[in-house]
Amino acid sequence: MLQKRKFIILITLLLLVTVYYLVYQNNYKEKTGGAYPVITFDSKVVETTIAEADANILKGVTAYDAEDGDVTDSILVESISKFTEPGRSIVTYVAFDSSNHISSATRELVYTDYESPKISLHAPLRFVYTSSLNITEEISAYDSIDGDVSDRIKYSFADGNDNLAQVGKHPVVLTVSNSRGDVTTLQVAVEIYTETYLERLNTPQIHLNEYLIYIKKGEQVDFDSYIKYIMLGDETIRTWETDEKGLTVEIDKNDLDINVAGVYSVTYSMETSSGYRGLTDLIVVVEE
Repeated sequence: MLQKRKFIILITLLLLVTVYYLVYQNNYKEKTGGAYPVITFDSKVVETTIAEADANILKGVTAYDAEDGDVTDSILVESISKFTEPGRSIVTYVAFDSSNHISSATRELVYTDYESPKISLHAPLRFVYTSSLNITEEISAYDSIDGDVSDRIKYSFADGNDNLAQVGKHPVVLTVSNSRGDVTTLQVAVEIYTETYLERLNTPQIHLNEYLIYIKKGEQVDFDSYIKYIMLGDETIRTWETDEKGLTVEIDKNDLDINVAGVYSVTYSMETSSGYRGLTDLIVVVEE
């Protein structure tokens, strides 16, 4: 009998608490209006250049609250997502009213001038076997949103069992990403070679303005213009001086097809009358 009375008392207390909660909620709603701000957009997608994104991201966004009226001034950007595809993100907006009600809404953000991170080479990927190797030292990367992302460059071997301890060309995959999750990968060849003192002294060293370029499909390129100068021992030879010295720079473009997207190598070479031949590669990335 005692157990039954305790059970009845417990049920009664629960009912009283429930009634009190419902009454409190009703009074609170009457005080605050019980409404949350409603966020509206003049379009479901905001398109902007990267430079104007901060100015444009809130354009066309308004918020209205049943009690406070226009609360557009309270709108904030809560987050911008990783890319759903390159150049496209989801923006989450929040708005507040005087009762601290918070509403959120989302729409798509499209960067009209976005480009994926680009990798640059400042020297050929050729290393003397006896030298200490740091293949990323002359590699940089730039992203249209984050700027310089060179510190995010990583590399791996296309053949997982490969290493740079042997003379020859080694396929290496360069990878760089930005803060929005877009990843650029580029497979290049790293060459390890040996040379004697005489070879180093007498072999022409062809220096280019750039060692990696990006072009669009079908784009014509003046490859002669990428030759900066030639070093022969301690002598610097400019391109216009090669003829009078009996030297010729040959450019091998046989591997290149500018009408098909892909990664290609254009080889610059020069051979002296003594039979010493110098080589330098320009990597050409043909984009869609």
